[in-house]
Amino acid sequence: MARHEPWSFGDVIVLRNVAEVDPGHHERHVGYAHTARVIADDDRHAVLYQPPKTVHKERNGERGGPRARNLVRGGWDGTHSEREWHGDGVVFVHAWGEPWSVWRWVDRGGVWSPYFYVNFERPWVRTRLGYDTEDWVLDLVISGEERAVRVKDADELEWCVSVGTISAEQAELTRRSTDRVTAMASANEWPFSADWSAWTPQREWDAQPLPADWSVLEPMGRE
Repeated sequence: MARHEPWSFGDVIVLRNVAEVDPGHHERHVGYAHTARVIADDDRHAVLYQPPKTVHKERNGERGGPRARNLVRGGWDGTHSEREWHGDGVVFVHAWGEPWSVWRWVDRGGVWSPYFYVNFERPWVRTRLGYDTEDWVLDLVISGEERAVRVKDADELEWCVSVGTISAEQAELTRRSTDRVTAMASANEWPFSADWSAWTPQREWDAQPLPADWSVLEPMGRE
């Protein structure tokens, strides 16, 4: 299996959500993608920055469930549309092998949001363009020094399991992970205890366009 080398500080990469093959419904494909800058990539973790106004590519198709935000099984129409990221930039921290990343917003002046956003997802892998993952719907919002935790989109996760777009095994791993990450936040463990100022992005880092081959996936076993 080919292994990709770590990325370097300042590299422009592509972070992609990859939907695995679902026989009879769709082939393996990119669900969404956007560029980001690399702040760190080592044996422990990867840290990325998404500037304001970054353009996202997202799948088009039939949606359903709570708030009608999730594609139904087989609902992708084979196309993608663009949307622009509004608001402050976001720093993503992913510990290798973990089914989550922790996000935190930061403005152009280097002022950090008091909130941490935990996104549950398939552990990242390096690719020739950047990193691939797969979103598992459930999120946590952790706020303040008291590390108050709010579970977000649990109803959407249940709907996705019921219609078969997320497996029961993935959902159970996600639920167990919420308990673990909640305990980590309460104990002020890494990355909540990290010196996030060390990950402050460069002021000149602006949104960058996706490369022409952003949707081209590597063969299985090469990521």
